[in-house]
Amino acid sequence: MTSMEVMRDSAMRVFGSRGLGAGLEEVAADAGVSVEDLISQFGSVEDLQKACTDYVFEVIGKTHGSLNPHEDMFQHLATADEYEPVVRYLAMCLRTGGDLAHQVVDQMIADAEKNLDQQVKHGIIVDSADPKARARYLTLSQAGALIMEFAIADPQASTMEIWQNHVATTTLPALELYSHGILTDGGAMLNDYKRTMASDVPAER
Repeated sequence: MTSMEVMRDSAMRVFGSRGLGAGLEEVAADAGVSVEDLISQFGSVEDLQKACTDYVFEVIGKTHGSLNPHEDMFQHLATADEYEPVVRYLAMCLRTGGDLAHQVVDQMIADAEKNLDQQVKHGIIVDSADPKARARYLTLSQAGALIMEFAIADPQASTMEIWQNHVATTTLPALELYSHGILTDGGAMLNDYKRTMASDVPAER
């Protein structure tokens, strides 16, 4: 690992645990370098955070291509020690909001839409009346759950421990919902909603 990668991973670790308002001094201390070294490599705090975010996108691209719906991006990230700083930084970005969160979430939704489309074509999952909306809903639901796991976890817990607790408490209800649904009305509520949506569409002139 190069010195630049060490600094970047330290930055993700510091920003991920102390917030995006952490300074270069804290990052330098974690990386065992001087502030001048950081500035020489990255420039400003904003440039350093951009490097972190760019790496998150790179990792997301590498870990979000499985056709197995039970093997999602977060599972790959949270179960690999090398991605511990990535998950911490990603969770903090999403919790903080702002431009970084928008960039990350938009990329995740786009990746999810492509992934879900592949699963539909391979007969793994059913089609959707609105694939883009489904991708957005599933991404925000999954990301939101992970954010909350980090928010309520013991600060000393590792990413692996947080992930294992998440899996232990959510896998069964998630599979029940995905496999059997939750409503017993035979699709009546869904059909009512679709009719309502159709009636809201302005007539063509």
